[in-house]
Amino acid sequence: MGAIRKVGLQFSSLDIVQTQGKQNKVVPTLLTLEMIEATDLLVKLQGKCGLSPKNPYIFGTQGERHISTWQVMQSTSKASGCKQPELITSSRLRKYIATVTQVIDLSDHELQWLSSHLAHDLKTYKQYYRQQDATLELAKVSKMLLAAEAGRLGIYSGKKPDDIKVEDIEMPNTEDEEDEEEIFNMTSIQN
Repeated sequence: MGAIRKVGLQFSSLDIVQTQGKQNKVVPTLLTLEMIEATDLLVKLQGKCGLSPKNPYIFGTQGERHISTWQVMQSTSKASGCKQPELITSSRLRKYIATVTQVIDLSDHELQWLSSHLAHDLKTYKQYYRQQDATLELAKVSKMLLAAEAGRLGIYSGKKPDDIKVEDIEMPNTEDEEDEEEIFNMTSIQN
């Protein structure tokens, strides 16, 4: 029960706000309470910063335009010392999230939520990113093969592939002299 409370406390400091994405799509965005307070302050001080009260953007510029998120990401990634800052883009980040979440067994409703937060529609998400069957197959079969290679598959007898934890599989040390000697002996016997 303590873990549930801890998770609940972490999410209680988040809120969802609706933002306008490309092609006037509504995109849900997660913000921390600190972000919401900072955003409220930006809106309150907008006039004191020389921005027009007619500018509808929170991160507005002179006139009725907004700051380019692409330029902000590029300058921030360069300033942080990234080796290849040109690879840090919102499109790549969305694709990364869409790709790594393939191993999670999401219902259609949960897929809809995730694709909305990624500013995709469900059809696009499923068509271009969701290769669930192949990805799940790869994840489950590779865990079984790793366990077999480590000689630990037997301990999972009667369990499901999801019960196999990669971090619990201790791979044999192939650098040991004993292992090398055993391989040499096996080779000698065969010849």
